[in-house]
Amino acid sequence: MTAPDPGPANPDHFTCPNCGGNDLFVTEKAISSGGGYAPNLLPGLGRLFATARLHAVLCADCGLHRQFADATARERVRSSGKWRRL
Repeated sequence: MTAPDPGPANPDHFTCPNCGGNDLFVTEKAISSGGGYAPNLLPGLGRLFATARLHAVLCADCGLHRQFADATARERVRSSGKWRRL
């Protein structure tokens, strides 16, 4: 089993930007970014009949919840017509 891909950095070395705590947890496997009856949080970054995947990071100290798109979704964002650079 490979380690989770929570984004550009490993959350094991993060501190919570909300409370400064370090009791952070990440989902073991990537989870669906939505679709169907749920909102699609990463539109245009998945495949046909499959939404993009993400990892969730939760601070057990204050409850802040963040989401990180997986590597495949990040690779597709530049060519997707549903996203624009800020």
